Amino acid sequence: MWNNEYWPLLIQAYLAKPEGIKSQWSRTAVDLAMELHLRPTDITDRLKTIDAHNSAPVERLLQHYKAHPRRLQRDTERLRHMSGFGDMAAFYDGVSTATHKFEALYRPVGGTPFTPAMLTILLDLYFRLVPATMVDSTPEVRDMAQRTGLTADQVVEALHIYLFIDPTARKGSNDELAAFSPLTPLCNATWHRLDNGNPAIVAQEARRYYEYYIAPVR
Repeated sequence: MWNNEYWPLLIQAYLAKPEGIKSQWSRTAVDLAMELHLRPTDITDRLKTIDAHNSAPVERLLQHYKAHPRRLQRDTERLRHMSGFGDMAAFYDGVSTATHKFEALYRPVGGTPFTPAMLTILLDLYFRLVPATMVDSTPEVRDMAQRTGLTADQVVEALHIYLFIDPTARKGSNDELAAFSPLTPLCNATWHRLDNGNPAIVAQEARRYYEYYIAPVR
């Protein structure tokens, strides 16, 4: 639920380089939305309000903080240390189901370090590699690990599980391990959710998350 006391946090996001409106899929918008238990589109809409420079109170606040960046830092830190700030149990009372669903995409699931958004882009990576390159020495695997905060071994594990799930792939010696991995049901759910691993659907869905985990979508 929006509170006007949040404006300093929005101004801080607006002034973050590159200054201006941030995409709803950007790390800045997503992280702040999760912090405030709002939708990323709510964050983007308020960044547009700042950028329009047609709200006198918001414009005064923007110019004040641009002139006093240390005060902006102090005020945003104070907000984040307020009692109940960021407390899911307190904030979720009255929070929409859509917000719950959005936050779940970026939170680890099943006692693993993987999030649903990560599993989606890892499935997209699966379709961009061949089995022989699904190893920790492959540059794309190492790059994905670095950007998502996973280890290369964890990325490889997910790729091998998708290989196990894929009905068109040749089965290998690691099938028994994949069958009993706690990650398998999570990958399986991702596979079936995305039209039974339709590469075009997977790529379309993954594109939404690349800006957060990988790079801005052009």
